[in-house]
Amino acid sequence: MAIRNATDKLGRSVTIVPNDMARTLREASHVGWHEFVGMADGHSASFAPGTEVHTLVTAVFDHWTANGGFTSLVVGESGWDDAAAWWAPSPTHGGLDMRWHVGPMMTRNADGSVKFAG
Repeated sequence: MAIRNATDKLGRSVTIVPNDMARTLREASHVGWHEFVGMADGHSASFAPGTEVHTLVTAVFDHWTANGGFTSLVVGESGWDDAAAWWAPSPTHGGLDMRWHVGPMMTRNADGSVKFAG
């Protein structure tokens, strides 16, 4: 499956990525993630160019550049229901539950590395 966009039933643009990509990005988004009093501070560890995470984030950025720009919601293909234009119900996730919704936003650092920030 290729990276693609859809519009949810609230009119928001959603980027749908392959399950393995979503899983890797979601796990990476929590590396070094700091929380205090139940709120994330919005910063994770940086991933240098050449790393798998940097390559995946760059692929998403390239997709956004070529297909209408940034979206705030990124989800794995099994977590999305095209017919409903909404998140897939839990029983149909096929092991890809909301943990694979890539929540924190992907950003670029000035040095070219990438990180996740909320």
